Amino acid sequence: MFTFAAFNILKNNVMNTKIIKILPEWQRIKLMHEQKVGDIQFIVDGLTEYGLRATSEDVADLVNGGHSLYDKAANHVKSNIGVFKLPMQRKRIFDENLKEYTGVIEGVKSDLKRVLQMETKNPLMPEAYTIDGGKVSISGDWVERLVEMHTIRETEKRVEAVRLCKEVETAIANINDFVKDNELFYKGFSYDQFGDRALCYIDNESEFYVEEDNLQYI
Repeated sequence: MFTFAAFNILKNNVMNTKIIKILPEWQRIKLMHEQKVGDIQFIVDGLTEYGLRATSEDVADLVNGGHSLYDKAANHVKSNIGVFKLPMQRKRIFDENLKEYTGVIEGVKSDLKRVLQMETKNPLMPEAYTIDGGKVSISGDWVERLVEMHTIRETEKRVEAVRLCKEVETAIANINDFVKDNELFYKGFSYDQFGDRALCYIDNESEFYVEEDNLQYI
């Protein structure tokens, strides 16, 4: 398993590597994020009503304590106070409006952190969401990275691990086959020495034993 940052670095090196398995956990994570699209859309719509068109970057920046929306609010307020000729009047209107926008953004920040469950052990990822034309959806790039995070690809050591596991599987099949016609044995290999008769077994501590007393029945 690795982070999204690591994914961007390793992508070109691993994408052509043979896949051993894709862990299904990615689907549950994707569904969790999809279920919050409506909540985030509601937040984005609220900002739009105040004249603030939030982008995907704004959402991620807001979660991380950034100031891009505050800057947008300041620019928005400035663009609407030009009708006031007196400098002191313009400043007063600017300060009053900016204070209102700051309160709105602070509320949005709180709502967004709640929706993304930022105070929990397993918060959602703000980069999972993309905003296009004011519409919130799940990012295709994020889904691609998510799947890759849960993809086990071949490495030299993993190939060797699979080979060794296959050898164990073959050995167990062979020893079971060896005693299958012997009515005195349940299996050639078992996982409990207190069960039916076997030639060898593995205990609860994963220790391997040969039941030499049972050789008399061969």
